[in-house]
Amino acid sequence: MKTYTRAEIMKELDFKVEPKPLYTEDGTRVLKIALMRKDNNACLGVVSPKYTPVSHVDCFDAVYDNMSRQFGSKSFKITKFDMPKDGARVYVTFDVDNGIDILPKDKILPRMTMTNSFDGLLKFGFILGAFRVICSNGLRAGIDMFSMNMKHMGITGTEITGQLNIASTSFFDRVVPMYKDMAQIQVENKMIGMQLFHNTTIPQRMIEEVSAKQPEMLSAWDFYNAFTHHLTHEYKSSFERGMDFNRQIVDEFEKVVLCSKI
Repeated sequence: MKTYTRAEIMKELDFKVEPKPLYTEDGTRVLKIALMRKDNNACLGVVSPKYTPVSHVDCFDAVYDNMSRQFGSKSFKITKFDMPKDGARVYVTFDVDNGIDILPKDKILPRMTMTNSFDGLLKFGFILGAFRVICSNGLRAGIDMFSMNMKHMGITGTEITGQLNIASTSFFDRVVPMYKDMAQIQVENKMIGMQLFHNTTIPQRMIEEVSAKQPEMLSAWDFYNAFTHHLTHEYKSSFERGMDFNRQIVDEFEKVVLCSKI
């Protein structure tokens, strides 16, 4: 698996952004500003004049420092980095080495993806997830660990540390029990397509392709992992779209867990 160093990420994120006024064709100034990259003049977003951006590099630097204090600098790795839309948004994924067994020889590691944007549409925050060691499979846990509305006034180490504590508790107290419940529930392959995914944007072709490779009966955990494995290894579209599908998939399989307890 490819990993990234702190220096590599910092170099990619270290660009300046400046606000510029916007005008209509007749020269009238509008009540919005454009945030422009100074190095290549790309427009990263159109926002309110009151919007003061927090730079990607400041977010990453603060999070990395706090991750180091929380877990130890050698206890996590940066495994994914994506900066779409000319740098308007950023996703940095940290995998923590402190794993837990869902089943014997089936271990998952906590995974946290930092988010930030210059377009005002993606808050600075974290998305909770996991990494399944047995098949190098990325899983999104279906709940936001935290989404800090900084109002773009600055980032405090105390707040980030507190939210990392909440994130860790969420993973071990909420997500892991759900995964373990999935592992104990047997589902019928043909019933998944009939009972789930009706109110999602997941392509029917993907559902059919994944289902066709599975046996008639299997655990909800294995079926869930078949979908997330497809997204991790075979899905070739945008990172953001893949994350959205992953969220919808876990939401659907969480219904299976909830229904089993009724």
